[in-house]
Amino acid sequence: KQKRILIKSNYRKQFTTFKKAMIGIFLEASKYGPYDSDLLDKLSNQTNFKEFFHGTAPETRNRWKLVLRGLDDFYVKKILMELDLFLEETNYVLKNVDFKESIIFEFIKNLNRTVYRLKNTTPEDADIEYLSENFIWPIFGGWDMEDGYRERDIFEKMIESI
Repeated sequence: KQKRILIKSNYRKQFTTFKKAMIGIFLEASKYGPYDSDLLDKLSNQTNFKEFFHGTAPETRNRWKLVLRGLDDFYVKKILMELDLFLEETNYVLKNVDFKESIIFEFIKNLNRTVYRLKNTTPEDADIEYLSENFIWPIFGGWDMEDGYRERDIFEKMIESI
């Protein structure tokens, strides 16, 4: 029981660190002006992330496109580094915790495939649209190809099930 509590607590911290690091990369790639840790905290929430980068207000409609256009070799390498670090943590959890819901297991396996695919291409060849549609937007914006926007963060749900 103590091991599960420790794994859960650590994974929650690692996920928070991962999200903030990635959001920082997105903000930098989009050339968004100076920002502080409060904005990173705010954008860690899926609803806030979605509204900030692809909301209905005119100033937010194209922010995600600015991110995608700004993801040059430098930012793709930073994303791969963050994905790799988070994947290590995720694989540890996957090996040490039994999950009752297959959707969580499937999502983690998709994460593994995405990272593997990206690590085995050059940054110039990295498919940014694939990365966005199959990994970034589902995690940060809560998008699911079959069901649309989720009400709850799949990783938060997974962490709670540990």
